[in-house]
Parts: sequence; C-alpha cells; structure tokens
Amino acid sequence: MRDALKNFVLAVLSVVMLLGIGWIVVRNRALSKPLPQPFPHKILAATEATHPLIVALRGDSAHFPPNSKAAFEAAVAVDPNVVLWVDVYSTGDNELVAWSTKDLSQQTDGKGWVNYEKLTDIQKLDAGYNVSFDDGKTFPFRGKGFRVELLKDVLAAYPDRLFVVNFIDYKEGMRETVAKIFDETKAGERSLVTSPENGILKDLREDHPTWIFGTSQAQVTRLLLLADIALAVATPMKGDIFVWDSSSPVSRLTDSAFAEVERRQMKSFVTLQKTDNIQDWKKKASALVSDDPAWLKAEVAK
Repeated sequence: MRDALKNFVLAVLSVVMLLGIGWIVVRNRALSKPLPQPFPHKILAATEATHPLIVALRGDSAHFPPNSKAAFEAAVAVDPNVVLWVDVYSTGDNELVAWSTKDLSQQTDGKGWVNYEKLTDIQKLDAGYNVSFDDGKTFPFRGKGFRVELLKDVLAAYPDRLFVVNFIDYKEGMRETVAKIFDETKAGERSLVTSPENGILKDLREDHPTWIFGTSQAQVTRLLLLADIALAVATPMKGDIFVWDSSSPVSRLTDSAFAEVERRQMKSFVTLQKTDNIQDWKKKASALVSDDPAWLKAEVAK
C-alpha cells in the first residue's frame, strides 16, 4: 500500500513538473518572438547595408594601447565604415573614461582601481606604460604621451562614426551622466549600448526606449545553460542585439544557443580571435569584432 502511494505521489509530481516546464517553454516562446523594430536606428541600418560589419575592439588594440586616440585613429584608417568599440569605466568622482581594466597598474604606471580614483589623478598617469605585445619583453609606448581618454571626447572626435559603447561597471548616478554625454554627442542614435551588467541596461532602456541595447553577460550565460538542456527557447533576453564579447572564446557559443538567436531574428555582434573560423562566422553574424581590424577586414574579404 505504501509503495503504491509513493509511486502515485511521484507520478503526480512528475506530471506537475512536466506541466511547469511546458508552461515556462510556451510562455517564453511567446515572449521571445521577434518584434518589429518600432523606430529606425543607424546601427540596425548598417547591419542591413553591410554584412558583416567590422568592429574594432577598443580601436586597433592589437597594435596600440586599448581605447587610446592612436588605437581609434588606426582603426578608422582601415575602413570608412568600421564601427568603434569603446569600453567604459566610471571614476571615483563619476566621470566616464574610455578604459578596460579596473586595476590601473595593468596598463599604467599608477596603482589603485579606476572606479575609486579621481579623474585628475588618473589623467596624470602614463596610459601606455605597461602595454606590451611581446609578453613583457618590450614596452614601446612608455613615455609617448598616452593618457586615459574621456568617453565624451572619444564620441565627439568621431561625430559620424558608429560605436559599440560597453559600460563595464555601474554606479549610482551613471544613468544621468550617460544621458548627458549621449545627448551632447548624439551618440544614442549611432551607438549600440551594451554591458556585462543587467542594471545599467535596464535603467537606460527605461529612460531611452529609442536607443539600441545589447545582451548582458547574465542573459548570454542563461542562454548557454538552457541550450545545453534543450530549453534555449525559455531564455529571457531583453537586448535588441545579441553580443558575444571578448571575455569568453567563441567556441563556447554552441550551435544550439546561436540557433535560438537566429530563431528570434536578432542581429548579432560576435568577438573573434585569429584562431576562430572566420569564414563560418562571417556568414552567420551581423558584425564581427576584433582587436585587429585590418586583419579582420582581410579575412572577411577572402
């Protein structure tokens, strides 16, 4: 009698669990249907006009200090349509700088964390001091005048250029600062806004519904996990464009996960290394991202 009751309870729980999973899948499939874009945007128009777009990760950061004037100038010289990717941190006094590493000692002759230091102190540092492309054998940019750039100056320097603006951290008051800079430089109409953080994307989307946003790291991680158990369709993704950044090798992006991106008819920006299958990805992705835009352009042309 007890065994029969136990089996009955297990059967009921199994049915309830299956119904729950089915409800989640059906609900999220309905929510994840591609929606027509209700407004024009230069990033979306560019993905339709050019396939794939070439995106310079932190400028030509394979040959110059990342996010530097020299890196962006070198990238722009590669192709008239190249999109510039800029990483952004907030300083201790809430200024937004074009920067990729929290620890200042990784690239400069200073110490401390960029999000705790004042801008005046950060801009005194040599931003090329610890940059080396031969595993620390030489440091060709020391004493060459490289400084940490302000985001607003980078955007203003290229008023007609498309950008990927990647906010690496999120602090109180940033949404107002971002809004001011984007308004001054008209960056909202020509930038893909992305971040590893959900918070800033959520807040900026609420404030600026006509901007274009990428997927956060958390959203992409959920997609990968659910794709492994054939539940990719249940992944909630709030971004307009799927963004695979440089923090993970593209080999982790499984066929089943990317198939869900394609099913939702999302545009995709995918960061590649020189060891990746460029010919395969240039057919699938809307934009390819590399720290060496000249190399990428040559590979895409093959």
